[in-house]
Amino acid sequence: MRWIWTGAVCAALLVAPVAGQEGAPQARFVVPQADALMRDTVLLSVETEGLDLEISGFADFSYSLDGEGFTLLGRDRNPFDGLSWSWDTAAVADGPVVVRVEVTDLGSQTARGEVAAFVNNLGNQS
Repeated sequence: MRWIWTGAVCAALLVAPVAGQEGAPQARFVVPQADALMRDTVLLSVETEGLDLEISGFADFSYSLDGEGFTLLGRDRNPFDGLSWSWDTAAVADGPVVVRVEVTDLGSQTARGEVAAFVNNLGNQS
């Protein structure tokens, strides 16, 4: 919080931290871990710091095969039981993938997390 003095009036200005700065909201994947091998259905799971999810919030889960164009998997609208999304990896080609989560709390603070992993369903073919 910063204080601004304007003549006889004093006002508090709330300054939101910038991602990457100390005190900025954070989102981290618990599952998958970096470079994990994923197959079948995976329960993507994240943890956060610096967000107020006690009243409301949501998490958008997405993936990218090239690290640039992301496809939305879905939105977890219930942060009370943990932030997660069940993903059937058989819907995408085997190979490297970047999984992203963007978590937003009631105050519209946002934190983003990404992890690089691998999809390998080739061994599951009948």
